[in-house]
Amino acid sequence: MFPVDRASWLTAHDHLAGFARARSLDGTYRFAHFVPGDYFIAALDERRVHDWPRAAFLESLAVHAPPVRINPGEARTMQFFLQAR
Repeated sequence: MFPVDRASWLTAHDHLAGFARARSLDGTYRFAHFVPGDYFIAALDERRVHDWPRAAFLESLAVHAPPVRINPGEARTMQFFLQAR
């Protein structure tokens, strides 16, 4: 999960960008304590995360990642399916 605002990619802190590993066999994960705002969210094989948070890597994700708005106090559930590339 990372900000839609590309200008903030280089300075994003833990409450503006991050990644989470699936914690169970069903592949669920959780992000907590994000600043309200607009983000891209993507699911990918963790072997590809080594380029995080390089701008070129985030740009390649942003092309396919859906935007999501996080409002104050909001909890949200989304489904993603990992595609082989």
